[in-house]
Amino acid sequence: MSKVLNHIIQLLREERGEKTVKHGERTIKIELHFWTNDIAPERGKVVPKVCWDSGMIHVLKNEGHGIERLGPVPFNSLSELELKLEEAFKKAGIVILKSKEKPYYPK
Repeated sequence: MSKVLNHIIQLLREERGEKTVKHGERTIKIELHFWTNDIAPERGKVVPKVCWDSGMIHVLKNEGHGIERLGPVPFNSLSELELKLEEAFKKAGIVILKSKEKPYYPK
């Protein structure tokens, strides 16, 4: 880990503290919903395993992290999914640390 990333993690620990959480609440989870409307010609039917490249992102509730269910954040194509994920996380107050690129610390 780089010195810069170590420094950012230390700042986060000082700012937010640390706490013990139950197994299953350590990970932050999202749901991706992909639209399937207007693919099958008849209303209420779907073409199995086929969807549009757009939909909604929901950040799921996690008591261990103090996260309330958040959403939806819409996305209009797979190419904008990363940007919209970052938007959803920021909206939920979640800090994303990029592990293999330069550190990212939104304020």
